[in-house]
Amino acid sequence: MAKNQAKQNNERRFKGSYILIAALLVMVGVFAVSIIHKGAEIHRKEKELEEVSQQVVDQQEENAKLQAVIDGEQGDYMEKIAREELGYGKLGEKFFYNVTPGANG
Repeated sequence: MAKNQAKQNNERRFKGSYILIAALLVMVGVFAVSIIHKGAEIHRKEKELEEVSQQVVDQQEENAKLQAVIDGEQGDYMEKIAREELGYGKLGEKFFYNVTPGANG
């Protein structure tokens, strides 16, 4: 009887340890999946940060160009717009237009 009792206690102990080991393995698996998921999310966010940083740099360059135009540092630019898009010219300047049929321009 004592052997039977000892055997049952050992079986309970082993069952308890198997359950504990199984629970630990499940927890380790959950943590591993969580870490992998977070790593992938970090990678996506780093890529997004690079893209946004590049957009900021591009926008700052565009802002600097526009500020130069506003400040009048690019008189040539203003003249180019006036001549090409608005059709203006300097005083006394003569314009010649090609009126030949089929001519581009």
